[in-house]
Amino acid sequence: MTSFKDLIPVDANEHIIGVLSTVADTGPEGYKLVNGEGTILEWKTPSDGKLHAIYMPGVIVATSTETAGAISVTYTTGGVEHTATIDSGGHSSGTVSPTSGSSYTVDPGTTITVKQSSKLTAGAAKLLLKILSD
Repeated sequence: MTSFKDLIPVDANEHIIGVLSTVADTGPEGYKLVNGEGTILEWKTPSDGKLHAIYMPGVIVATSTETAGAISVTYTTGGVEHTATIDSGGHSSGTVSPTSGSSYTVDPGTTITVKQSSKLTAGAAKLLLKILSD
């Protein structure tokens, strides 16, 4: 019997080569923003000598108007560490896209860190986010 591995190129984790797969996510419950800062998601790219494509779709669900509550991502490209704000916080009640599908090219063997980079000092919100990579 022929296995799908014989027909479609896959890596050691059985991800289809050249297709983005979920490597980390907040799950359907999301990450509840807090009156503090800290890591939400982290994922390390394989140390395979290749650049990796990262795509991060997500939404903020604000149940009451936020004060602050920014979200940032840190990654390395070309040997240089970068930090980008993917959501500046301060949303009124409702659902807002924080990343608009932010995409990055990332070095091999480096960590992508999504964190709450400013305290949520008023309001309530959660982040629903996925990190996809090739």
